[in-house]
Amino acid sequence: MPSGTFVRKIAGKKRKRNVFSVIMPVYNSKAYLGNAIESVLKQTYRDFELLLIDDGSTDGSLDLCRSYERKDKRVKVITKENGGLSSARNLGIEYAKGDYLAFIDNDDEYKAECLERVNMCFETYHCDLVRFNRIRIQEYEGKKARVDVSGTECWTDQNKPAAVLSREEI
Repeated sequence: MPSGTFVRKIAGKKRKRNVFSVIMPVYNSKAYLGNAIESVLKQTYRDFELLLIDDGSTDGSLDLCRSYERKDKRVKVITKENGGLSSARNLGIEYAKGDYLAFIDNDDEYKAECLERVNMCFETYHCDLVRFNRIRIQEYEGKKARVDVSGTECWTDQNKPAAVLSREEI
């Protein structure tokens, strides 16, 4: 499942506010991992847990993850032997306690209001899945290029779109 996809998780009891489980697989990404983690911790929507799934890193990424776990009670570090991105995400799903699952790669960043806006989509359209595209900064021959792909889709459990929104609407 690509990052930028949010899936509603079936929860046993309804809470006053939805809780997100943000799952971030981590593998040898110490150089840029801090930016990804900080982007999640700076969310305007504060009801989330951040699950950092270390997939056998050897570059100090695990130490960085542990330092964030010590500073913020919403951060939980889970370690495993190297098995790849999918196995790390699946392990994160097993540990998730939230009403919604959110996925982010260790080299991506959320805008500060990302979870707030995604929650609004769930609340407004009563959908089961929100999928949105992202802005990606790519570097080619030493120059950075911004690739801006807009559009958000809200889906029901019958695989029918509940809404398709432009980036400006969310």
